[in-house]
Formats: sequence, structure tokens, C-alpha cells
Amino acid sequence: MLGTQDLWLFISSGISLNFVPGQGFIFIVSYIASKGFQGGSVAALGVSAGTLGHIIPAAFRHFSTRCRF
Repeated sequence: MLGTQDLWLFISSGISLNFVPGQGFIFIVSYIASKGFQGGSVAALGVSAGTLGHIIPAAFRHFSTRCRF
């Protein structure tokens, strides 16, 4: 079972999923094609912020329920 010492592993795994091609990648590439580099950069920042906005609270909630203080 994972403990709080493995929190970095969970967060880094979530971040690495941002770099794997998927729906977000297709969205960003299509935005770059239609709006140019600046629009694609904003789309990439938005997708990453949204993903991290879900990963980090989920990680802390998951590990806080497993901790015994």
C-alpha cells in the first residue's frame, strides 16, 4: 500500500500523463493549427492547469485518508 512517502510518485505520474499524446494533445494541435503558436500556448497552459488542478487535490485527499497522525 502506498503511503505519504510515495506522494511524489503519484504527483509525478500525473504530471507525466500530460506529456502522453491523447485528447488534450489533439486539442492543442488543432488549436495551434487554427490560432497559431500563441493560441496553442494558451491552450496548452489551460489543459495543464486543469489537469494539475485535479491531480494535486486528488493526491492530497488520497494520501490524507491513508495517513495515521
